[in-house]
Amino acid sequence: MRLAICVTATLLLLTSMQIGFDASKNSILIRVSTVQAESFTQSAPRLTRAELRGKKLFVFGQNFDQGAVIFIDGDRQKTANLDLDSTQVLIAKKAGKSLPRDIIVKLQVLNSSAVLSEEFGFYTGLTITPAADEIRLHVGDRFLLYLPGSDANPTFTWSVAGPDPLIISQVFDLPSVPGGYAFYQIQQRGRTRITAIGSQPCLPPGPIPCPPTAAIRLESVFVVE
Repeated sequence: MRLAICVTATLLLLTSMQIGFDASKNSILIRVSTVQAESFTQSAPRLTRAELRGKKLFVFGQNFDQGAVIFIDGDRQKTANLDLDSTQVLIAKKAGKSLPRDIIVKLQVLNSSAVLSEEFGFYTGLTITPAADEIRLHVGDRFLLYLPGSDANPTFTWSVAGPDPLIISQVFDLPSVPGGYAFYQIQQRGRTRITAIGSQPCLPPGPIPCPPTAAIRLESVFVVE
């Protein structure tokens, strides 16, 4: 009888220890999961710009980890970081090979931690920012006028003068591309000019007038051949 009681007590003790160990492990896992989830939220990838260079698609932004992957309209692309320490530039070396031109696609980045960025509109055709030189185009060309800092959280507000609508006509505005001002179509040969003046918005707006801010002037002469 004494042996039976001793064995029973030993079994109960082992069971109690096993249950306590499991509970402790689950508690640790829950705490770790909570900390990781908070960390993932803080370091979610954010896209700021994209660029096609031949077959290569470069995606610029923040919080890209090693193993981050670019998606185009939901399709996974073979992706690499620009270098081992890069958290701001990703490259899909062959993405441009299969991308149709003159369309808007949605880009996203998925980190290795399974956190997905918000969608980012990207135009696959010609994108132009006015510069202090001549830009040569041909009849029938179409381009997106890109003005930096004019996305959903603007750092500049822009006013645009030109071009001569007989030479370059505005097709439509408000493209779903961050920084995109409007699309233009080349109509006929000639020379014309686009001037964009950007100023910093008053944030937050209030009853007190904003102090004057420095303006940025971007300008180019367009030569249509």
